[in-house]
Amino acid sequence: MFSTVAKSCRRVNFSILLRYHSRFSYALLLETHQLKINKANAENFPPIFPKYSLLSPLPSISSLEFQRYYAKKKKSSKRQIEEDDESEEEEDFESLEPDETGDTFNLITKSLPSLRLDSLVKAALGIAKKKVEKEFYANKIRINGQKIIKKATTVHIEDEIDLIKGYSPENQKFLLVDRIVIKGIGKPNLNGTFPVKMQIFKELTIENYPDAWSKTDVLEEV
Repeated sequence: MFSTVAKSCRRVNFSILLRYHSRFSYALLLETHQLKINKANAENFPPIFPKYSLLSPLPSISSLEFQRYYAKKKKSSKRQIEEDDESEEEEDFESLEPDETGDTFNLITKSLPSLRLDSLVKAALGIAKKKVEKEFYANKIRINGQKIIKKATTVHIEDEIDLIKGYSPENQKFLLVDRIVIKGIGKPNLNGTFPVKMQIFKELTIENYPDAWSKTDVLEEV
């Protein structure tokens, strides 16, 4: 028996066996190296789309209801913030009179960069700054019937600002004016402007002031 086995071993080509063994070892080495690379890539670059299994549990109804409740609560909170902002704007005008309408006046609200006389006249009557300066130096702007020597004079609630147009054609003792009545001044906004509510009278006929206006009166430009 041993002699038979020895004869069979002599017939085996060990060079061929060694060559196949080397190829198998090299293939096994490549496969092991590729597995290491795949594992490293999986750790460094996780998949973009998560893997789901058919056996994964579906989201419960309670979790879906919580998501809907959270979304509704978020919307209601946003709406409440907007309402609070509106109420703050209304609080800015707590001291202001309600809007009025009439055939001879308009009630408007303007945001002014300052409470200077020239800024207010420009915004209220919609005229250019140069026009305001021209009328000021022509002594055609008065506050509460008084002459003004500074165009940067600060205005206050209930002030009456007149832009004199000239004498009334019907009676020289009367004047035609565009009158601005300050009905309220709100708190400054976040951008630093002041909301001012004004009553505007156009072509209003008034009696000449105690300190009578004359078209010959002019102010010297500084």
